[in-house]
Amino acid sequence: MIPPTTGASLQSEAFTPALDLAALSRALHVALTPKPSGSTTAFLSFDRHCNSLRLDTAAVLNRLGTIEHFLHDADPGPPAWQTVRVGGRIVQGSGQALQQALLALANQIGKEFDELCAREALQPQQFIIDHPEPALQALGKKVGGYLDRLESNALTRVQHMAFAESRAATPDLNQVGRVTCATEIIETGDSLTLLLDAIGRLMRQRSEEWSTDEIQRTQNELRSYYQQGDAQLRQFIDIFLAEDALARIRATVARDVMTAIQHSAERQQKSADAQLAAEYLRRVLFLHDYFSNPNHDERELDLDSHYGPSAGGNILLSTELMKATFYSCLPVWCDWNTPLLEASATDTQGQPRLIRLLGYRFRINGRDPERRESAFELRLRRLRETLLPETESERRSGLARSLVQLLVLAIVVPRDTSDAELNADVGKKIHEAIKYFNDNGQDATRSILASLEKRIDVMQRIASAVIGILKRKGPLFNELACQPRSYYLNILRGILNRERAFQGQPEPLVKPAPGQDQRIEFFNCLQVTTADPLPDALFSLRVSVKLGESLLHMPHSTPSEYRVQRRPPKALVQILWQPDGTITAQLPIKNWHLASSLRVHYDPELLGIADSRRPNPQQRQHLAARRVAFTVLVYIALKVLCERLIACDPQRGSQMIALMLRFQQQGRSAGEQDLSGEQGLYAAAQAIEHALGQHLRTRMQGITGADNPQDSQWKFKSRNSFNALLSALPLQMQTPSAPTLDRIGVLTFVSRPATDHPALSEDQQRDFVLLGRSYIAQANPQLPGYRLASGPNLLALESGREVFTDSPAIFKAIERLYQKGCRYLLYMGHRRGGRQVGRARTPHRHHEQPLFLAEIQRRFPDLCVYPLVRDVFPATRLRTRGSSEDAFEIPDYHTSLPYWNLDLATPRDQDLIPVYTFATLHVISDEDGEAGRPQSGFAIYFLLSQATPESLEQETRKRLDWIGADSPRRHDLIAVLRSLHYLESEAPARPGKAPARSDPSSSGQDAPSTPKKPHYVPPVLDPYTALQPANIAAIGEVSVHPRTPSSGSGEVLLSLPAVLARVTEVLDLSPAPRTDTAP
Repeated sequence: MIPPTTGASLQSEAFTPALDLAALSRALHVALTPKPSGSTTAFLSFDRHCNSLRLDTAAVLNRLGTIEHFLHDADPGPPAWQTVRVGGRIVQGSGQALQQALLALANQIGKEFDELCAREALQPQQFIIDHPEPALQALGKKVGGYLDRLESNALTRVQHMAFAESRAATPDLNQVGRVTCATEIIETGDSLTLLLDAIGRLMRQRSEEWSTDEIQRTQNELRSYYQQGDAQLRQFIDIFLAEDALARIRATVARDVMTAIQHSAERQQKSADAQLAAEYLRRVLFLHDYFSNPNHDERELDLDSHYGPSAGGNILLSTELMKATFYSCLPVWCDWNTPLLEASATDTQGQPRLIRLLGYRFRINGRDPERRESAFELRLRRLRETLLPETESERRSGLARSLVQLLVLAIVVPRDTSDAELNADVGKKIHEAIKYFNDNGQDATRSILASLEKRIDVMQRIASAVIGILKRKGPLFNELACQPRSYYLNILRGILNRERAFQGQPEPLVKPAPGQDQRIEFFNCLQVTTADPLPDALFSLRVSVKLGESLLHMPHSTPSEYRVQRRPPKALVQILWQPDGTITAQLPIKNWHLASSLRVHYDPELLGIADSRRPNPQQRQHLAARRVAFTVLVYIALKVLCERLIACDPQRGSQMIALMLRFQQQGRSAGEQDLSGEQGLYAAAQAIEHALGQHLRTRMQGITGADNPQDSQWKFKSRNSFNALLSALPLQMQTPSAPTLDRIGVLTFVSRPATDHPALSEDQQRDFVLLGRSYIAQANPQLPGYRLASGPNLLALESGREVFTDSPAIFKAIERLYQKGCRYLLYMGHRRGGRQVGRARTPHRHHEQPLFLAEIQRRFPDLCVYPLVRDVFPATRLRTRGSSEDAFEIPDYHTSLPYWNLDLATPRDQDLIPVYTFATLHVISDEDGEAGRPQSGFAIYFLLSQATPESLEQETRKRLDWIGADSPRRHDLIAVLRSLHYLESEAPARPGKAPARSDPSSSGQDAPSTPKKPHYVPPVLDPYTALQPANIAAIGEVSVHPRTPSSGSGEVLLSLPAVLARVTEVLDLSPAPRTDTAP
């Protein structure tokens, strides 16, 4: 019997973004069901030649038809700075129909598979590869990879390090890295009140026109508009002042840092490379100062004449340059990171202030690991693809931004070391570059690109000179770090539309010209000063910044050495994704095929829009429906098929692994084209990988059209792809001593909004999708060490009310680990959209609140839960990593303290205790290993400790488990965290030197054979990137409507994981359904 309802957020309220998933599922079932005439192409078929089961998704999607009104209340319309998220809810009253349609769809797929097996005399188990180690060995030889990580003599070497109290007390040879950070103290106050008070002061200057009562009434009306959601006021107060304006100060601090490096380069008169670096930095600094001045002079770039009206209109260089993020196009520069720590406090007068710790890192023309190109080369190639595509249909979005980047690079990168180049008039170069483009258009673009491509070597010399400066052992920023510097965010009076502001009307601030971004007008009315605020500013905010440096050093030079071994699975199933049509012939599919496989055939044209530059809203609706249909169809099919395979032999099936290979023409690079079929497939595959991981261990790897034997980099890329697949295999890693804890569970997860709209003002009104991974570490006393294997993935939808009070999905995931015998749990909740540690205002902190953690302990009284927070911080290497250094770690509490005692000794709602630090200090470089970037980072794990009178004894024991010098549990817990960085590593092992043979003559034994060379296994710095990827497609989200500042409309995102979470809940429904009430 099908229960009538399911899911706490199954139904949509009157105005909430929702999907008509029931109608779509019904249409899928109709399209899947074969016609009586037998004229339709079957979804499932068998290819006897390669012993593969074919899933023809194009045949079903072509019969799907059009789903009208698939998206409800998600039309473009929010302000340009806001985002609507859809996927968490279905339309009102469709719960019963959805259940019936999904179950019918799953039953039809199962029926079709059974009929195929009977017709072709197939056995389901023939699609399972038993004892696959020989097959993997053969595959590795075929594609250029190797199974070095399955060998028992694979090793890794971990060097201990610590934060030094004093640079002077640390020998140079032991210094390995520098951490550059800044403490910000922001005098927050009430920004809305500051604005209203400033308006009141201006009105009182004209007291003959405005009485005190009228001024008060105007201020009250404006405050009311803000509270009611006035888009312009909200954007200015909540977004611009809170984030964008601060980014301008951070860009100014980065400018000061690079000024110090420029001065250092100027002093190296005898070094031609240093002089090139000084000139490059001088030009960039001039650009920064020139365009930061609101009164600068410049001409428009004439895009309309040379690229047509589709270019988006003429622009000014300053339109892009005033954005703090613009400087990311520079191959050598200093970047600030999202705040690492955040705390709220009050000053001596009781005024509120926000204290933030930021990390600063250096981009130094690093090399792309896949294409083996420097950042400068890669930037030029992408600019050529955008500005000079071979066909008009290949033109990418962002033309104006790309053109500005091209001109800026032409201005700041010198050609050589001649006197004319080293003392160029930068202001003159700016005007010449604009005039040259306006006069010559695309011919100028072509010429500038060719000129810059000749300066690739110059850019590398500049990077090498900056690297040398950064590697110097002395402090870099003495003059900046002596005392805090005061910066002022000055909001100029021009930001007001005085007529509207003084009359208390909505949108009282200056509006942009048609087609322009509102933020540009805000930036035009912002000026940063040091020492003193502008006397005639509307109002000013003070930010104090103090730069600091900490040193990473090695207390001793002997690393710890551990054996590392991958354990092959008992059985595996191979799943291949391949496109139909002519693209297939360009892909090396046959090189990767095992003895049997499941093959998902797809047509990328069905998952995108051919002319994706200006599709209408109806086209976008239809595309969203097709993408969801494809995702649901493939997921249900793979789920049903894998369940049938597991049922053949439940004991063996429970240990089965699914290895998925996704063949695409472009892969993740298609993410820049949000409406392309490649991007749609990539997002769908990411969502399906995670959802299928709920039922069996699944690992996916993408292979693009360039990855073929004719490509010069094919062997390098295919080897890396092969090793990436091996990261699905369990890992056995040695520990310094025999483990004392038998089984340790790990649960790591993130919550992302699945239903969101400006009309939903509170988190309790929204829906969230939980994505997580679990692991089980089993002690192996004989090694000694732990065998670490991934467990079921976590994927669930939860309403805002559930998330904040009672999270069934989290409790269920913990219960699964508990039933597996885990009595110790490492519990890590990550956070979307911000740093992990100490963010006072970061959303979705619910799973680490004291009440929630106390509820976990109440439900599992004999389970010891260690709530951890982990983050990755930037560091700069001071020397080349030694050949015997695969990783670095700070394994104890005390040597982490010097870095962590940085002006943040302010009360927080929880204590953060640094308990373990892991670093790779890995550098992507060229073949000789010396010319790469000295940029790396380190991951710090913090124990969240929040003792209450009732839990004081228990919390004290947990602290001692981590920081007690003689605690045996500490070694076990750290061993599991260390192993995670190796389990999720996709890098191939490196062969080392063979150990020396012992002399057999003294013992009278025969001469032994030559010892086998060991392989050294590298770890990964951040093993949790699958939960926090760099782009939305990598987490399975797609853009239904992009953000278009020119039309003032915001972004609409569709969460495919949220859709699959609902599908899973319906198909795996328990007998006791939850209520059918939307929040």
